[in-house]
Amino acid sequence: MQAEQTPIIENTFKTEKEKATKIVFIINPVSGTQKKENIVTLIHENLKLSGIHYDITYTNFAGHATELAQQAIEQKYDAVVAVGGDGTINEIAQALIKSRTALAIIPQGSGNGLARHLGISMNTKEAIKRLLEPKTMLIDAATANGNYFFCTSGIGFDAHISASFATRILRGLGGYVYFTIKELFSYKPLTYTLEFDGQKIEREAFLIAFANSTQYGNNAYIAPQADIQDGKLDICILKTFPKTQIPKLAWQLFKRKLPQNQYIETYQTDKVKISFGKSIPAHIDGESKGLGTSIEYKSIPKALSVWV
Repeated sequence: MQAEQTPIIENTFKTEKEKATKIVFIINPVSGTQKKENIVTLIHENLKLSGIHYDITYTNFAGHATELAQQAIEQKYDAVVAVGGDGTINEIAQALIKSRTALAIIPQGSGNGLARHLGISMNTKEAIKRLLEPKTMLIDAATANGNYFFCTSGIGFDAHISASFATRILRGLGGYVYFTIKELFSYKPLTYTLEFDGQKIEREAFLIAFANSTQYGNNAYIAPQADIQDGKLDICILKTFPKTQIPKLAWQLFKRKLPQNQYIETYQTDKVKISFGKSIPAHIDGESKGLGTSIEYKSIPKALSVWV
């Protein structure tokens, strides 16, 4: 049975211009910690006299944002504004790939990795005001066994944290850091085989990240050299390391200096296959997902139009 469509809330300040910019806000009511009623108030305060036609709708379940974004394309919206975190953005962006409808972002998640990479303000009012004079850029997307991502995907410790953290009550940066530190001392690295660009390598690794953009979120730069417009994925392998390296690695992660660490190995490629012998969780833009015993990663150049 098909899910009931969420009705779009039409604003009462529609412009009379025939070719006015037309946007729809898709709000995830459970992302982040800020009350979404306050965001709606800010939208009205900043856009009601702008001449922009804007509508507002809400997600009701996982995957709903993708359905709503597909409806927005059919209704010829110029942009879909994702109001949520990287998971909400992922759902919306995958529907917009190769379409004429752009993605815009009002960051409301725990990490906000894509918004931070693109330089979008973490201040809600400033992010909304930016919609009045947006600049458009084309960015790459990527897939992991056909599943789209726009920031990072990976396996190993970061995927273990994503799978476990999803069930935790304490969210945000503080909760994430606390849980990560707690798990650091008990996690056991695995051995992985990577095949790309005609080579095959085997590594015992604490984690392996595949980055379309520079960071996980919260300015944790797993791949500070990554370019979201180069048609490449940056592979970051964190090999097994002594626990005495943890403070240094953490400092380098947040200071964009991780590639300088002796336990980091990096590559760039447009596609790669990674195998690991048993089914373990992966993460896609911070969301945990089981992808079997091997994953094929591919870059999709210039896949998505984004307002920044």
